[in-house]
Amino acid sequence: MGWMLNSTIDLGADLNVVSLSGAGSVTAYQVGPYVRGWLGATESGAWNVGARVSVFNTSPGSNSTTFFGVFGGYSFFVNRSLAINLTVPVTMSTGSGANTTSFGFGVGLTGFIH
Repeated sequence: MGWMLNSTIDLGADLNVVSLSGAGSVTAYQVGPYVRGWLGATESGAWNVGARVSVFNTSPGSNSTTFFGVFGGYSFFVNRSLAINLTVPVTMSTGSGANTTSFGFGVGLTGFIH
């Protein structure tokens, strides 16, 4: 969910599902804050760029992993309160003995509180 500071910047929190594989397969849920800027917004959509931070533990008592990410993409505005986002995220993680950088493709929903 995001809150529009003005017509081009929103702050919020998002939920990510992360699947890590290797010695053991782990699926974790991340919740963290983000900031996003909207560029060239029209009634139907806008380009966006942003950054996020999130932390999670894979199990009680385990070390935490911190994720720092930047992203860019296009958002389709369904109505004043909902957007479907197509993004290309770059995520750097640190902690739990694993420092990685990953690239991907993301699909998400953003809800706006007016």
